[in-house]
Amino acid sequence: MKKYLFAAAFIAPFLMLAGCVSLTEGNEQTIVFHLQPKEIQCVASRNGVDISTISYDYNSLRVSKSKSDLVVLCMAPGYQRQTLRLRSETQARGVVGGFFTDYGVTDMATGAMWRYQDEATVYLIRE
Repeated sequence: MKKYLFAAAFIAPFLMLAGCVSLTEGNEQTIVFHLQPKEIQCVASRNGVDISTISYDYNSLRVSKSKSDLVVLCMAPGYQRQTLRLRSETQARGVVGGFFTDYGVTDMATGAMWRYQDEATVYLIRE
């Protein structure tokens, strides 16, 4: 019986940490954009602050995770502007796994429990 208690005590912390998103996935992510036309220029912002530009050739965005949505404004000469909102959503693994380790405080504080979609598509329409 003691052997099983020792094994459970040894393994339990590792199982709990496996659910901690800040350790397994970090607090940053990359979003890939599929953009048209080739002249497109986009500005990504969060909470009204511009954080990066995206274009046809440089179509990925490395961003810190946050509970705040990302707003992406895209434009190109001769095309209508388009605004895209990338909603921030919680990850079940971060909520559940983090609860058992430190009640999710680490993942909430670092933003790791949040996640944006991995890809987004913007096709501008001619004016």
